[in-house]
Amino acid sequence: MAPSKKTAIESAFLNVSPSQFSALSDSKANGLLQAQSAIRRQQAWHAFFGIFFGTITYLASLGACIYLAVHGFPKLAAMALGTPVLTVIKRIIDSRI
Repeated sequence: MAPSKKTAIESAFLNVSPSQFSALSDSKANGLLQAQSAIRRQQAWHAFFGIFFGTITYLASLGACIYLAVHGFPKLAAMALGTPVLTVIKRIIDSRI
């Protein structure tokens, strides 16, 4: 018989097989669930902050580019949105898990 969807989700969440999980005592199983929950929550926050700060950095760079272009500094404006700046922003966004 195929394992239920809930069991498949739990084993994927815990990275242990059902037989390994059933071998644990109740307190250890509860601790494992809490630890995995905390890890997933931390990964979600890390991903959120990666997107958030990447977006803020891009918007600041875009604003600097526009400001410099309007005030007559086209070479500096091009540098504000140049490849090095966009590469750093890409790495910020890609660092999320």
